[in-house]
Amino acid sequence: MHYWAKSFPNLIDNVAADEAVLDWAQDHQTGPIMRLWESSEYGVVLGYGNRRQTEVKSDVLRDQRLPVVRRCSGGGTVVQGPGCFNYCFILPVTFDARINSISGTTSWVMGQMETLFQALVSDHLLHPDNPLAVGDPAHIAVLGDSDLTVNGIKFSGNAQRRRKTHVMFHGTILSHFDLGMVTATLNHPSREPGYRHGRSHQEFITNVGIPFDTWETAMTRFFRATDVIDGPPDHLVTDLVMSRYTTLEWMEKF
Repeated sequence: MHYWAKSFPNLIDNVAADEAVLDWAQDHQTGPIMRLWESSEYGVVLGYGNRRQTEVKSDVLRDQRLPVVRRCSGGGTVVQGPGCFNYCFILPVTFDARINSISGTTSWVMGQMETLFQALVSDHLLHPDNPLAVGDPAHIAVLGDSDLTVNGIKFSGNAQRRRKTHVMFHGTILSHFDLGMVTATLNHPSREPGYRHGRSHQEFITNVGIPFDTWETAMTRFFRATDVIDGPPDHLVTDLVMSRYTTLEWMEKF
């Protein structure tokens, strides 16, 4: 698997870059690619079909001058910033028979991630900072459509975007994130998985407390992402930002 180790200085470029590498991979018919990144600034990322007026506390975002970005994949609204790690897989549909469908892609990726994080637990590399998440032993499981959880508390959400020959599957990992930012900026979601049972943000999410370098090493080894590539040229990301991600039509799509 190829590895594109690229973080951009601002949130909107990072979000656009996931789509840019998907387009680039399809145009060049590349093999599988993994990208890992972390935003240095706080901001809110809407799922493709989310309404800003419903999901976010607009007055707080306005007062704190936090950016709001709409991504090209489905799923719920998330808060990004330091301590929230992100991964992105670009997979050819020929990579594995399961990649031919939405449910199959979710099953394959989440199965791999569940195995990886359970191994990290076994190696005592995860240290959840929420007392509710501490168990003996900590149990990693996929719950809802595609949430990674530790003892029933969420630390990762995931989504995908499909093209003709390639699929993007990406997700977040809460590691050392300021969880109070979620409560401060997001309303209770308009849709929630059954296992949430109406829990507040504070009760529903946790950090797993793994250093980025440790996580990066584990991801690259587990997925054999040893072929480091330059990835798409920066102008492809800039073009997407200017033509879509900063336009009123895109931001007010729903």
